[in-house]
Amino acid sequence: AEVKKSIENRLKKQSIVESSQKSEVEAMYNYLSMSDWVGVENALKEVKGIDNIKIIAMSSGKVQFKISFSGTLDKLIERMAEHFFSLQKQGEVYILDKI
Repeated sequence: AEVKKSIENRLKKQSIVESSQKSEVEAMYNYLSMSDWVGVENALKEVKGIDNIKIIAMSSGKVQFKISFSGTLDKLIERMAEHFFSLQKQGEVYILDKI
């Protein structure tokens, strides 16, 4: 019982540290239409841990943006997958896709 309690406390502390860690990642998304992008942006805002989406640049069919999030990048990618998005590194930037 003592060991279980110790493990639970350690996991709680780890969870608190991960959720308080603030990070940013730059991403690109190729959209079919403006309504496609707006739908994606709104869906991303529903992903747990994402604090903000900031558009950096937009051209016909492409948007470059920053995702501000809490926790680790691995956790963000895992949570995005639960919302049917993938985020894969390509050079200096991450590419967002629907899955």
